Amino acid sequence: MRRFFALFVDRFLSLLLFAVKVTAGLALVLVFPGFCVYWFAADGSFHPSVEVRDEAGVLRGARVGAEIEGLTFDKQVRIVVLTMPGRLSGSLDHAVLDYAHRQPNPTALLENPVPYPERFRDGLVILAVSPEGRKAGCYFGEDVQLSMDDQKDIQNAAKGQFRRSDWRGGVLSMAREYADAANSGAWETIGMFALAGVVSIGGAVWLFLYFRSGLKAFKNVRAARDYYSRVVRDYDSIRRCADLIPEDSSYGAEAIARYRAFCKEYAGFPRVAEDFVGGFSGPDWFRKCAATSAKAFRKRAFALDSQGRTVVNAAELLTMSPGWKDAWANEVGRVMEDVERILRLRESVGKLSGFRSPSVQALFFEEAQDLDAWVSLRLARLEALVSELETGETGPSDALEELDKTSNEIHDRAGSFVRAAFRIGVLGRGDRFLESYEQDGKSYSGSWKVNGVSGSYNQYATIRSAFDFPPPRPSNVGKTPLTFALILGAIFTVVVGVVKAVFDDDSSDSSSDSSFSGSSSGGSGSSSGSSSSF
Repeated sequence: MRRFFALFVDRFLSLLLFAVKVTAGLALVLVFPGFCVYWFAADGSFHPSVEVRDEAGVLRGARVGAEIEGLTFDKQVRIVVLTMPGRLSGSLDHAVLDYAHRQPNPTALLENPVPYPERFRDGLVILAVSPEGRKAGCYFGEDVQLSMDDQKDIQNAAKGQFRRSDWRGGVLSMAREYADAANSGAWETIGMFALAGVVSIGGAVWLFLYFRSGLKAFKNVRAARDYYSRVVRDYDSIRRCADLIPEDSSYGAEAIARYRAFCKEYAGFPRVAEDFVGGFSGPDWFRKCAATSAKAFRKRAFALDSQGRTVVNAAELLTMSPGWKDAWANEVGRVMEDVERILRLRESVGKLSGFRSPSVQALFFEEAQDLDAWVSLRLARLEALVSELETGETGPSDALEELDKTSNEIHDRAGSFVRAAFRIGVLGRGDRFLESYEQDGKSYSGSWKVNGVSGSYNQYATIRSAFDFPPPRPSNVGKTPLTFALILGAIFTVVVGVVKAVFDDDSSDSSSDSSFSGSSSGGSGSSSGSSSSF
């Protein structure tokens, strides 16, 4: 019962993790299309509601409200045009605030007067002018406030007209300037589109990689099963080949020892398969641990298949059976890859010699010619070995020993060549060609290309292999995805919050513009706005 419950919880969490990841990826992908829909649906489609409070009586008959209503904004705003009568006993800021408090319904202009006695309502813009006080000001709700620079621009836009007593024109100029400042600029729009596009592309790439990982894990397991099926099919023939391997050869003794390791791995392989991929199904394949296990499982199955092939190659070559030439070609492949590496080294150093003096170039040319001649001799000797094996002039063990000797000579020759390049001045102290060459020589790719001729071989199935069998098991990566689900959920929450903050049309400028305190109702607080003289 406990095991069943644990399995149920594991499968549920796996499904939850899959759903969360896919949902998060789709959410990111839809950011750009969603933003486009929002932008083209909302941009420039909002006309303000306008209220003209001509307390000073200077706008009589003027169609100020109708003209301001013709302006467009990125969001819905309420504009109040306010003219203050008489001379000001203080600042225009305090006069506007006192005016708001003296209204029969103060909340029409102010937020709750008790906790926030000096905060104008969200979405509210007050364009104020005192004709006798020679002051102009603009005041904002918290969500539509502008920077001090923008506020000065709004006031300055009207001052010339106010000085000429063109109160209507001045108010309209303030409204137009506010509309220009409040609406998103071209560069901001481009930046928002670019950000949304990057987020969407990133989400699409992430989803692609996520699904590819799951499909690749499944593919690796299928390939591993194919390798194992081939081993099962050929097991009897591999066992018969092992009986033919002569033990009087060092290579034969090593091949027999590897056969014993092969048999042990073969017997325990079903348990290996269970440890690596047992229990994975459905969404499980898209978990990271599944991808890691599937890759290791394929590698181990391939190694098992290759080791079986090694036993067959050893039997065929050491007994000169009909398939010995294929086995020999597989052995020569490693040497040819060594030859390719030293020729690449010669080419890389040769490119640097072109930047040296003519005398240095001449010395390097001699060294390069000597290396090329030596390589040609080694290649000719490899071809000659095939004929000697056919005629029996050279035995298989001696031929394999000569391949080992040739590989060692190639590595020694590479070291001598690099040291000569240092000596004649082609290479400097900072050059690490030999170190890079030695590092590259620690592994084999299974393919080679020399003098325009290319070939491939199974580097894991060579009789002279330095390949460790069986490969080491990976560490236990675990299967419970709860921690990953929680982490991903947190990341998703943060991403959604950031995107919402970026695209929320209620976002506001956080700069502190102007604050003032004191009102007829008392209390304290803050409002955004400022005024100046004209």
